[in-house]
Amino acid sequence: MTQNSIIPSLILSILFLISTIPSPSTQQSIINMPSLTPASCDYKHDLQNRYSCYITNLTAIMSEPLHIVGTHLPGYTDDDVLAVYHVNCRMNRFNGEVMNKFANLRILNLRRTHLHLISPIAFDRCDNLEELNIEGNSVTSLVPLLLQNCVNFKNLHAFNNRIANIPENLFGSTRSLEVFDIHRNRLPSVPGNLFQNMTNLRMFDIGSNYISELSPNILLNAVNLEYIDISRNNFDDQQTVMQLLTGHLALRNIQMFSNLFPMFSFNFFTQFNRLDNLAVGGLGNSSNIAWQALPASLRLLSTYGIGEEIPANAFNRLTSLTTLDISGTGITVLHKDTFKALTNLEWLFIMYTSIKTIHPELFISQGNLQILFLNWNEIEEIPAGALAPLVNLGYNTSEFGLHFFGNKLQRLSSSSFGQHPHLDYIDFSFNEIMEIDRGIFSRFSPTVSFFGLRFNNCTHTAFYNASNLDQDSEEMLWCFYNYEGMETTTPNGVGGSFRGFRVFVLIFVGILSVF
Repeated sequence: MTQNSIIPSLILSILFLISTIPSPSTQQSIINMPSLTPASCDYKHDLQNRYSCYITNLTAIMSEPLHIVGTHLPGYTDDDVLAVYHVNCRMNRFNGEVMNKFANLRILNLRRTHLHLISPIAFDRCDNLEELNIEGNSVTSLVPLLLQNCVNFKNLHAFNNRIANIPENLFGSTRSLEVFDIHRNRLPSVPGNLFQNMTNLRMFDIGSNYISELSPNILLNAVNLEYIDISRNNFDDQQTVMQLLTGHLALRNIQMFSNLFPMFSFNFFTQFNRLDNLAVGGLGNSSNIAWQALPASLRLLSTYGIGEEIPANAFNRLTSLTTLDISGTGITVLHKDTFKALTNLEWLFIMYTSIKTIHPELFISQGNLQILFLNWNEIEEIPAGALAPLVNLGYNTSEFGLHFFGNKLQRLSSSSFGQHPHLDYIDFSFNEIMEIDRGIFSRFSPTVSFFGLRFNNCTHTAFYNASNLDQDSEEMLWCFYNYEGMETTTPNGVGGSFRGFRVFVLIFVGILSVF
């Protein structure tokens, strides 16, 4: 081949190679094309028999788009998927791919997925969505009009995030909302017109935020409201709270404890004759609270910061109560008839009071009681037979039963008890016990899983017996000998500095209880 013929051929080859190189814009788009993250669906029916997609073990970074794959069950298609559950997933950003893939989706569960951001267009297609659950994530904000296209939307569960702002037009013109749960976030306020169209709202939960003020009319149109939780906020004006609640006669559950106002008179609650659960109090010790005004419909009652003695007839009308929780240093004594009418009581909490003694007949009517908490009082002795009526203590419970820690008991006698065949968990830790009757163990099942005697004066500071209670336990011999009047010495590591340690623990636990 001559030189003249080689040159044209070389030029043609170079031109061909150049023609195969992408243009800069084409090359740029190829380089920046994000990779798709496969989200594998395990298709099955959920507990409500809805055809559902369970996305498992997904890990996606902020900007990764998802590619949803998986094999449908025979006879089903994407249009049949009604719920999507993310299980053991990590996805920092939700872009809305599942909303575009499953046109008839009703339930979207993104619970505990390490979610930080929700794309502003994630719910552009959500005609049939009824429920969104983003509980337990790190979401800091919800953008305006995020759910405006979700015309059938009913339930928002955003519990335990870091949300600091709710836009007033979050729902657009949607009117079907029933559940608004934004408990434990960082909200300083909630827009006053957020629920102006929500006549179907049943649950309003803004507990554990930083809210000090609400428009008294925020729930004015929520005529079907049944549940409200404004507990653990910064409300300091009783009138604001009363205006918020007044007129909502369908209310069955009111949680309003741990705010900056004292517990006010129970006369206010007479209007709620369907009330099932009431939790009030928190700041200081309140008095003149009108016990007899409580609705007879109550089954669960929690009162915190009581600053007065409880009248003997305080609970006579509340015969339906199954759970009662009372606390407050103003309580120094309980009348023997205090709980006489409460024959259906199953759970009883008497804590943080100044009670020093228990009347032998205090629990005479509590044969159905399963759980008894008498923690952090000043009780010095359990009278003979006082706990004998409680034959069902521990029945149908796990790691519950008899809790008596943080008192000033100095001795345990078998005569204080009856027979408690169901009792599996017993805790007398953080007392001042020096004497224990060996016969006490005959009152319980021989396979008690926990018998707490930690931090007492005659037991090792870390002692508890986990199973098969042994009357001859070497760690408890000093307790037995003291009860029997035998000469003995204090075991190493026991007693001595315990009283000072107990004071420290009481102060520390008291501080924790405030938070």
